Amino acid sequence: MIYKQLTGISNEIMLSKISYGKNSVQIDVQQLAKEEFMQSSSQSDFSFADSSLEKIDPYLPAITIFFDEVIAMQVLDRAFSHEKETVYSEWHSFRRHTGSDFLQYVLKETFVKEFMQATGETIEHYEIVTITDVISIVSSIPPVIKLIFEKQLH
Repeated sequence: MIYKQLTGISNEIMLSKISYGKNSVQIDVQQLAKEEFMQSSSQSDFSFADSSLEKIDPYLPAITIFFDEVIAMQVLDRAFSHEKETVYSEWHSFRRHTGSDFLQYVLKETFVKEFMQATGETIEHYEIVTITDVISIVSSIPPVIKLIFEKQLH
Protein backbone atom coordinates (compact mmCIF):
# COMPACT_ATOMS: atom_id res chain seq x y z
CA MET A 1 0.00 0.00 0.00
CA ILE A 2 1.22 3.50 -0.73
CA TYR A 3 0.91 6.48 1.61
CA LYS A 4 -1.40 8.32 -0.82
CA GLN A 5 -4.06 5.65 -0.20
CA LEU A 6 -3.96 6.43 3.53
CA THR A 7 -4.86 10.07 2.90
CA GLY A 8 -8.45 9.01 2.19
CA ILE A 9 -8.94 7.59 5.70
CA SER A 10 -11.06 9.98 7.75
CA ASN A 11 -11.35 7.93 10.96
CA GLU A 12 -9.62 9.33 14.02
CA ILE A 13 -6.52 7.32 14.87
CA MET A 14 -4.72 6.53 18.11
CA LEU A 15 -0.95 6.22 18.40
CA SER A 16 -0.01 2.75 19.64
CA LYS A 17 3.78 2.90 19.48
CA ILE A 18 6.76 4.71 17.96
CA SER A 19 9.94 2.65 17.48
CA TYR A 20 13.21 4.34 16.54
CA GLY A 21 16.12 2.86 14.58
CA LYS A 22 19.44 4.46 13.61
CA ASN A 23 17.94 6.54 10.82
CA SER A 24 14.47 5.02 10.70
CA VAL A 25 11.18 5.13 12.56
CA GLN A 26 8.16 2.83 12.75
CA ILE A 27 4.80 4.26 13.75
CA ASP A 28 1.94 1.96 14.77
CA VAL A 29 -1.57 3.43 14.87
CA GLN A 30 -5.07 2.06 15.40
CA GLN A 31 -8.20 3.41 13.74
CA LEU A 32 -10.99 4.39 16.11
CA ALA A 33 -14.63 3.55 15.55
CA LYS A 34 -16.94 6.04 13.92
CA GLU A 35 -20.04 7.02 15.87
CA GLU A 36 -22.40 5.12 13.52
CA PHE A 37 -20.45 1.89 14.13
CA MET A 38 -20.50 2.35 17.91
CA GLN A 39 -24.28 2.83 17.90
CA SER A 40 -24.95 -0.20 15.69
CA SER A 41 -22.63 -2.68 17.44
CA SER A 42 -22.82 -4.50 20.73
CA GLN A 43 -20.63 -3.41 23.66
CA SER A 44 -18.54 -6.61 23.36
CA ASP A 45 -17.32 -5.54 19.89
CA PHE A 46 -15.17 -2.78 21.40
CA SER A 47 -12.11 -2.36 23.51
CA PHE A 48 -11.32 0.89 25.28
CA ALA A 49 -8.39 2.86 23.92
CA ASP A 50 -6.15 3.75 26.88
CA SER A 51 -9.13 4.47 29.16
CA SER A 52 -10.39 7.19 26.83
CA LEU A 53 -13.94 7.46 25.64
CA GLU A 54 -12.83 6.61 22.11
CA LYS A 55 -13.29 2.98 21.11
CA ILE A 56 -11.30 0.80 18.77
CA ASP A 57 -13.19 -0.75 15.87
CA PRO A 58 -11.82 -4.32 15.70
CA TYR A 59 -12.89 -4.64 12.05
CA LEU A 60 -10.67 -1.76 10.92
CA PRO A 61 -7.01 -2.62 10.40
CA ALA A 62 -4.19 -1.38 12.59
CA ILE A 63 -1.66 0.51 10.47
CA THR A 64 2.13 0.24 10.62
CA ILE A 65 4.11 2.93 8.81
CA PHE A 66 7.87 2.38 8.45
CA PHE A 67 10.18 5.17 7.29
CA ASP A 68 13.59 3.76 6.33
CA GLU A 69 15.24 7.16 5.96
CA VAL A 70 14.23 10.00 8.26
CA ILE A 71 15.74 13.40 7.53
CA ALA A 72 13.75 15.24 10.21
CA MET A 73 11.01 14.34 12.66
CA GLN A 74 8.80 16.34 15.00
CA VAL A 75 6.13 15.11 17.41
CA LEU A 76 3.79 17.81 18.70
CA ASP A 77 0.73 17.79 20.91
CA ARG A 78 -2.30 18.08 18.61
CA ALA A 79 -3.17 21.42 20.21
CA PHE A 80 -0.08 22.88 18.52
CA SER A 81 -1.03 21.69 15.02
CA HIS A 82 -0.05 24.11 12.26
CA GLU A 83 -3.44 23.99 10.56
CA LYS A 84 -6.92 24.83 11.76
CA GLU A 85 -9.50 22.08 11.97
CA THR A 86 -12.37 23.84 10.24
CA VAL A 87 -14.79 21.00 9.54
CA TYR A 88 -14.38 17.96 11.78
CA SER A 89 -15.73 15.45 9.25
CA GLU A 90 -13.25 16.59 6.57
CA TRP A 91 -10.20 16.14 8.81
CA HIS A 92 -7.86 13.47 7.54
CA SER A 93 -5.35 11.68 9.74
CA PHE A 94 -2.73 11.13 7.03
CA ARG A 95 -1.35 13.97 4.93
CA ARG A 96 1.53 14.55 2.55
CA HIS A 97 3.00 18.01 1.87
CA THR A 98 5.47 19.27 -0.71
CA GLY A 99 5.65 22.89 0.48
CA SER A 100 4.84 23.06 4.20
CA ASP A 101 6.42 25.42 6.73
CA PHE A 102 8.10 22.44 8.43
CA LEU A 103 9.60 21.28 5.13
CA GLN A 104 10.87 24.80 4.39
CA TYR A 105 12.43 24.95 7.86
CA VAL A 106 14.25 21.64 7.30
CA LEU A 107 15.53 22.83 3.91
CA LYS A 108 16.77 26.09 5.42
CA GLU A 109 18.39 24.68 8.58
CA THR A 110 20.11 21.56 7.19
CA PHE A 111 22.29 20.53 4.25
CA VAL A 112 19.37 18.71 2.63
CA LYS A 113 18.93 21.29 -0.14
CA GLU A 114 22.56 20.84 -1.26
CA PHE A 115 22.16 17.05 -1.10
CA MET A 116 19.00 17.23 -3.23
CA GLN A 117 20.74 19.41 -5.82
CA ALA A 118 23.69 17.00 -6.02
CA THR A 119 21.61 13.80 -6.21
CA GLY A 120 18.41 14.98 -7.88
CA GLU A 121 16.31 13.45 -5.08
CA THR A 122 13.19 15.11 -3.73
CA ILE A 123 11.88 15.11 -0.17
CA GLU A 124 8.36 15.13 1.19
CA HIS A 125 6.74 16.01 4.49
CA TYR A 126 4.49 13.24 5.81
CA GLU A 127 2.06 14.16 8.58
CA ILE A 128 0.17 11.73 10.81
CA VAL A 129 -2.52 13.28 13.03
CA THR A 130 -3.69 11.14 15.96
CA ILE A 131 -6.23 11.99 18.67
CA THR A 132 -3.42 13.46 20.78
CA ASP A 133 -0.37 14.06 18.56
CA VAL A 134 0.80 15.44 15.23
CA ILE A 135 3.79 13.49 13.88
CA SER A 136 5.75 15.18 11.09
CA ILE A 137 8.41 13.29 9.16
CA VAL A 138 10.57 14.52 6.29
CA SER A 139 11.96 11.75 4.09
CA SER A 140 13.22 11.21 0.55
CA ILE A 141 11.98 7.61 0.53
CA PRO A 142 8.25 6.78 0.67
CA PRO A 143 7.27 4.75 3.75
CA VAL A 144 6.38 1.05 3.78
CA ILE A 145 2.82 0.56 5.00
CA LYS A 146 1.26 -2.59 6.45
CA LEU A 147 -2.35 -3.16 7.44
CA ILE A 148 -2.98 -5.64 10.26
CA PHE A 149 -6.50 -7.06 10.57
CA GLU A 150 -7.57 -8.43 13.97
CA LYS A 151 -11.08 -9.56 12.98
CA GLN A 152 -12.63 -10.36 9.63
CA LEU A 153 -16.19 -9.47 8.62
CA HIS A 154 -18.36 -12.55 8.20
